Amino acid sequence: MLLQIISTYNVQFVKKVMLDYNPQVKKEVGPYAMRTSVTTVKDGKMADKCYEIIITVKDTDECTYSGRNPEWMHKCDASTTCVNTQGSYYCACKEGEFAIEGSGGKCTNEVDSVGCCGPHDKACRESFKCHSDKCAFNNCDSHATCLPSDDAIAFDCECKDGFLDTGVEKGQLRGRECVATDHCAEDKCPNGCRCESVTNSKLNGYFCHPMEHHLTYYPESEEEWESKPVPDEFRLDDKSHLCLDQRRPPSVVVVGANPMQVSQGSKYVDPGVTIVDEDSTDLKRRFTTVYDEADHLNHRSGFVKTCGSSNVTYTLLTPWIKNREEASATRTVEVVDVDECAYAGSDPDFVPLCTGLATCQNLACGAEGFGSVGYDCLCHDDGYVQDGARGCADKRPPVIECESEGCGVANIFVFKGDGALLEHPLSKSLASHVVFHNDEVTADWLQGVIDKFPSPQLKAYDVQPQSGGAEAIRVDLTEAITKGSLTPYDENNWIIPFHVTDADGNDFTFNAMFQVTVITPEKLLPLLDSLRDRAADAVEPAVPGSKVAPFGGAAEEDTCTRSNIALPAVRAPRAR
Repeated sequence: MLLQIISTYNVQFVKKVMLDYNPQVKKEVGPYAMRTSVTTVKDGKMADKCYEIIITVKDTDECTYSGRNPEWMHKCDASTTCVNTQGSYYCACKEGEFAIEGSGGKCTNEVDSVGCCGPHDKACRESFKCHSDKCAFNNCDSHATCLPSDDAIAFDCECKDGFLDTGVEKGQLRGRECVATDHCAEDKCPNGCRCESVTNSKLNGYFCHPMEHHLTYYPESEEEWESKPVPDEFRLDDKSHLCLDQRRPPSVVVVGANPMQVSQGSKYVDPGVTIVDEDSTDLKRRFTTVYDEADHLNHRSGFVKTCGSSNVTYTLLTPWIKNREEASATRTVEVVDVDECAYAGSDPDFVPLCTGLATCQNLACGAEGFGSVGYDCLCHDDGYVQDGARGCADKRPPVIECESEGCGVANIFVFKGDGALLEHPLSKSLASHVVFHNDEVTADWLQGVIDKFPSPQLKAYDVQPQSGGAEAIRVDLTEAITKGSLTPYDENNWIIPFHVTDADGNDFTFNAMFQVTVITPEKLLPLLDSLRDRAADAVEPAVPGSKVAPFGGAAEEDTCTRSNIALPAVRAPRAR
């Protein structure tokens, strides 16, 4: 257009015109200044003049241009409307429609090419299209679903289930790159659980669902896990759980005899139980054995002590089984009596401690006096009693035997009065029996009288039976005899005690008896008559079986055993 102006310029005297201009002048609307050099010839003379020419470039409406220059024709798609601008144009969507740029999908949220392509991207503007179907020209991945949008965005893409959107991490729009994924390819769920892989716009991972006849169980503490699952970012369950079979709950079966019989003094060895558990989950089982009703089976010594029947309870906790939180079994243990008298075990409490002559006798459980140890030590020999320490104490006194004169009762006559009576023929036979004494009879005086007579010859011994049926032993105690002082026994009798004690502390006293008769003159004659009657015969003994000789005379037997007379303090020896 500018060249046309110059060519129609007045060229009188003009020899040459030079114009400098920018080619963009034709493309940009607005005023422009141009430098022009004009050479003229007038009157044979040449002259050069420079001019600055201001020109204005007017807009061409590309939307209505009908000329022959294709450069000025718009290139909007038929689905759009051409909108003329100063120096250019743009393509706009009709009302209610939206843009779908077909060469990359980079402006699906625009309603005209300016917002989509900018003012100078002609190629983008030419590919700008509009459509009422938001997904008609979507560029979603083949494994994605196009989702029409209600806002300015034409559509959105979402990877289908089982496909992971990997394009977002690379800066792409959603659903433009979808990669197949299967989180259950390697089954990471516990036994009894079914793996479900879920990959979509909201979730990417897997669930562990219980199989048929299984229930979900959440261990209450970490101690219940046999092996705690390693945290997995793709596991979508709220928290780690197990899937446990409800059809085959564990059972506890007692091993060995039930009821079981054990003997006192033995060691109780629990045969245990068999746990039938076909569930192979990684849940730690808790098994307990309770002896609350049978604590005597576990005495600190290791031996069973007390008789009776008791129970041992075995329990396996099964909190994962619906309506049954434990499996249990009970063993009845019967503790029977042991015959301690024949016991050959190693528990010292049941080894009989009977000593000496004591004989062991078993006591059955429940017998009177029976505790944890059930036996008694009996003493079968006469004179022996239980000593309180599992033995027999000898309570029989030792024996004192008299083997000489003076074993019987010695008669001493004390005459008070006129000595002429002694001339009586019979009184002369009393010479060795009568002592004249007008004073009171005292112990010292009487002892002096007795010292003139021979003392009895005594012998002492103790008989000690032996255990096991062995022959008894006679232990001589003669040297252990001690002699006491003369002591009045009653009004007419005096005694000298001879005492001996055996090794068991038993003692015996032999009393030498002296009968003192005080004779006055009025009693002498009757006494003489009595002596006359007895002269021919021996004097009747004081106690049946004893032999007593007249005072000063010979006894009927050379040896006589000192017998107990009818006096409470005198005890006769017992033959053993």
